[in-house]
Amino acid sequence: MGMPTAPAHAAASDPVADRLIVVGTGGFTWAQVSQEATPALWELLAAGSSTTNSVRSVNPNTCPVDGWLSLSAGQRAAAPSADGAALRPTSAPCPAIPQPTDNGAITVPEWATYVAAAHSLRFDAEPGLLGTQLDTAGVSRAAIGPGAAIAAADTQGRVPAYAVVDWTSASQFEMRKAMGEARVVFVDVGSVRDPADLATGEARPEADVATQLAEISRRVGLVESARASDETLILAGLSDAGVGSRLRPIVVRGPDYGPGELYSPSTRQP
Repeated sequence: MGMPTAPAHAAASDPVADRLIVVGTGGFTWAQVSQEATPALWELLAAGSSTTNSVRSVNPNTCPVDGWLSLSAGQRAAAPSADGAALRPTSAPCPAIPQPTDNGAITVPEWATYVAAAHSLRFDAEPGLLGTQLDTAGVSRAAIGPGAAIAAADTQGRVPAYAVVDWTSASQFEMRKAMGEARVVFVDVGSVRDPADLATGEARPEADVATQLAEISRRVGLVESARASDETLILAGLSDAGVGSRLRPIVVRGPDYGPGELYSPSTRQP
């Protein structure tokens, strides 16, 4: 199915009041970020408020699809295993993130299986809660990339606005156009997958970790270049790189956030 690239009336340069851009990624740590190899991530770390985040969801290791589902639900959630079990062993390969389909409405494939898996567990997770709450509050939203569609979906798996970006050739203008006039924009820039740490049966990426991370940094730089100065960007590491689990980075940059550390009183830790 052909997918819309952006709303036809979207402005390409005008700032959107109180816009929040949520960039999801994963599979790396701050220790892997450097000025030489990942300049955009380095610059964002230097200019923004940062910390690390536990991405642990349902299973010991968190796959990219699980991270996006947990963001969507605001609670631990994950895609089921290939046999339909809600819990996946660490040795199982990560399920792929499906590309949204458009059959009169943009929807996330496999949504019913995600919801069934969440409801069978004890975490009371409701995939689509974030999207539905934004709907209720009258806050418009858009998604760029398949993981972002999961975050933007409502409880029925419907996504109000979805865009596909060709990362190999996209410009700042095209990124801005893809964001449209939405006040909350979710962007999937991909996640690092460590060829040496993947479960048996998961397809190995062609590029090594350093090359993957450099490309993610480049994509983040493109999104950041499209951000207006009065808009806020959150870069969130949502997933692990393979069967191992680690803390992942978060950084926020915007008019209310300067260089420094983020903290959350809800964690009851410094």
